[in-house]
Amino acid sequence: LFFGGLQTMRDRQAHAREVGSLANLVAQHVPDGAPICLFRLNSILDYLEALLPHRNWKVVEPDLFRTSETDDLVIKRVVFRWVTEIPDAREIWVDPKRMGEESDMGGIGEGRKKLIINGLINETYLGEAGAELTRFPIPSVKPEGRGKITTIRAPGESEE
Repeated sequence: LFFGGLQTMRDRQAHAREVGSLANLVAQHVPDGAPICLFRLNSILDYLEALLPHRNWKVVEPDLFRTSETDDLVIKRVVFRWVTEIPDAREIWVDPKRMGEESDMGGIGEGRKKLIINGLINETYLGEAGAELTRFPIPSVKPEGRGKITTIRAPGESEE
């Protein structure tokens, strides 16, 4: 029984080391007040908030990344949600490993994760024990063209 359980113990220890390394990545790289989503590991942020209350991170729920869209519409929908739900943010930080997990595990699925990572500018920080933290600059969403702007003089206004 002892030797049979060693693999399970090693797996749990490896997971614990990765989670600890992820917490270090967050503490070292995520700026104060930045929105962050660690998906099923969002509870790490509660722990960090207790240790570093002055950092004031904005915990983002995984629902912000969930969509029923497919293909390129995934990117447009997710970016639109970022812009509307956290309008003053310049970037959003995520745990890409947990992001790629299936929805019953709290993620959005590997396919949608790849679409977002390959379709948007991002930067990934690597930590010990396989921990990763990805930063996505939030693109500005502006209409492509407002059309022609014409000024029409009000009736009775002189041309001087």
